[in-house]
Amino acid sequence: MMSILLNTTNKRRVLLLFLLVLFCAVTMLIQFYLVNKSRHPREIFFKTGLLSNHLQVQCTRPVKDIMFLKTHKTGSSTLTNIMNRYADSRELNVVIPAQDEVYTFYWPYKFQLNFIAPLNNFPNILCNHARFNKIPMNILLPKTRAKYITLLREPVSNYESVFYFFNLDGVLRLKKESRTTMGRFLSRNISLVKLRELIKKSFYTASALARNPQSFDLGLEMEYYENITAVKNYIDFLDSEFDLVLILEHFDESLVLMKRLFCWDLKDILYVKQMERLKIERNKEVITDDLKSKIRRWNKADDMLYSHFNATLWKRIHSEGPDFYEDLEIFRSELKQLQDVCLEKGSRKTLAYRKKYVRGYQVKANVTKALKNYCQKFVLNEVDYSKYHREKLKKQSKA
Repeated sequence: MMSILLNTTNKRRVLLLFLLVLFCAVTMLIQFYLVNKSRHPREIFFKTGLLSNHLQVQCTRPVKDIMFLKTHKTGSSTLTNIMNRYADSRELNVVIPAQDEVYTFYWPYKFQLNFIAPLNNFPNILCNHARFNKIPMNILLPKTRAKYITLLREPVSNYESVFYFFNLDGVLRLKKESRTTMGRFLSRNISLVKLRELIKKSFYTASALARNPQSFDLGLEMEYYENITAVKNYIDFLDSEFDLVLILEHFDESLVLMKRLFCWDLKDILYVKQMERLKIERNKEVITDDLKSKIRRWNKADDMLYSHFNATLWKRIHSEGPDFYEDLEIFRSELKQLQDVCLEKGSRKTLAYRKKYVRGYQVKANVTKALKNYCQKFVLNEVDYSKYHREKLKKQSKA
């Protein structure tokens, strides 16, 4: 008799527990429905001196989960600053490399989950250099909730910048004799096999950028560089993976499109150029039409990649309608205002890393403390921002 009573009591407890769980689940579903039902498209007004009655494309919820695949010498450090500022202003979780004093996800190796520092919460943004690797990136930032973006640059200007910024003539054991070093290098018609040997012998990781640097960053293996069918298939694959590919030559247009797609505010995409080469490091070689042709042939995969996504960008912009250009005009006005308010005229040398100097800026001294703090974040590079996010992560771990 006692065992029957106990069994009856246990059954009642299980039933009550089941009803309680069911009640909680139904309550949460009702709350979710009511919140989303009451959500209205938000009007965002931009400030250009006075408030302008300008209505942004209708949005409901800003995107906060982003995988930005950072490419080399494409203006990507500027976009990284935008991502870091957005994360910082909204207390989002930025993914950082596992090891202190390391600022890439062990590039040029393909990204792996063990390359990241332990997380305290769900990750929101990844924006430091990483080589694209679909599966672990999809696990870290699932495509169901995250947007995937990257940035490309016209292959001739990109390759010239990569070649001389990373001193590839020295890395690939070429003599530094004249201003035509890149031209001589391309005239040698080095085979893929020989190039791989040169890269393998080099202790400098940037040597991996010696051919098709943007395609390499996006995960294309060197063995497929001369296989046009494989390159086309890989571009189609990237098109399906990335929600937006920005183009440096149309950077402002790309950012305005990103803002509209992400439901962001105008202030979120304001920028100051980062990691820009010093004037003395530019124009080291006269880029003739013949040399342009050689660069494009050598970087055929990058040329195909750029052509595809440049066309895709403009197709998307045209579909936005005429009010897109109203946004663009206001944005450029705000950019000029930011520079006038925040920055001293001219530029100065600033240390990027490893004795490498780039163009830097001086924030105005005669501004309020609050404004100075605001302006300072526009000139903070990815190395300093990584240190900043790492310190925040350590504090969260101790809390």
